[in-house]
Amino acid sequence: MLVELDALRTIGITRILARGMPVAVTEAGEATRTVVIEWDSLDAAKKGYASDGYQAALAALDGAAIRDFRYVEAV
Repeated sequence: MLVELDALRTIGITRILARGMPVAVTEAGEATRTVVIEWDSLDAAKKGYASDGYQAALAALDGAAIRDFRYVEAV
């Protein structure tokens, strides 16, 4: 299911920078679907993770997907 970016903005997402399968993997990398999101701030990212909408999505997955949520500061 694709979600409109306007809906994502309600939890602080500025834009999706990349999403999909990697075109190449080296060293310890894994060929797994990846989504890179730009947030307004670290606080917004943490609130987005804790949001009712994201937590409901996690519950709907019922363990069907392994999630890896990381915070990386932009340069």
